[in-house]
Amino acid sequence: PTVERLVTEDFTIVESPSLPFAGTYGGRDAFQKLFGAISAQLTMKSVDVHDRIGGGDRVVVFATLVVDRGGRDEALEIVEVVTFR
Repeated sequence: PTVERLVTEDFTIVESPSLPFAGTYGGRDAFQKLFGAISAQLTMKSVDVHDRIGGGDRVVVFATLVVDRGGRDEALEIVEVVTFR
């Protein structure tokens, strides 16, 4: 199933104010909105999820994004916290 079918209408993603795609993205199409904002700033080449830790209503995801920044690859280490309600 697509992500849109797995989330509720009140689903939200909050990105840090320090990021060029900062903000709150909401609704079933939140991922599409976020990836549109990211694509306007960066060309994403790959995503490597290397670990997940879950407990209670949260999952922490550790990943590396490889992006093209003006013709050179840059690896971005990210940590995402997902809260289920």
